[in-house]
Amino acid sequence: EIVPLLKDNDSLVRECALDSLARLEAKEAMPEILHLLKDKNQRVRSWAALTLYELGADVSVLKSLKIDVKILYERLFQIDCDCKNKNGLKCHERAKALLIALGVTEKELKRLQKKTADKRKSLEEKNE
Repeated sequence: EIVPLLKDNDSLVRECALDSLARLEAKEAMPEILHLLKDKNQRVRSWAALTLYELGADVSVLKSLKIDVKILYERLFQIDCDCKNKNGLKCHERAKALLIALGVTEKELKRLQKKTADKRKSLEEKNE
């Protein structure tokens, strides 16, 4: 069962549980996911918002909570993993869809992408 993992002490476990619930379209878990919108970890709060969005939560409610999903988008864009959801979207593309729904402009998304690409390039140069 995945839902109990939402209460795990490890924030990465909570993030992975949220991602799994979104991929499984586990709408029945929405009440438990709501609690994570107040998690002490920013990325967990972002994943909770993304998961709720993908499960059909009202965007205006998510917008009113003012959760910074940009941090999650930057991290996922930087990682650029190949895993995709059933609609063929990579994780950072899923976060981008939420950001657009929340009213982030294309110009700001391009700025975030450039900032993240620059960070990734800097890390790669450092590791060479």
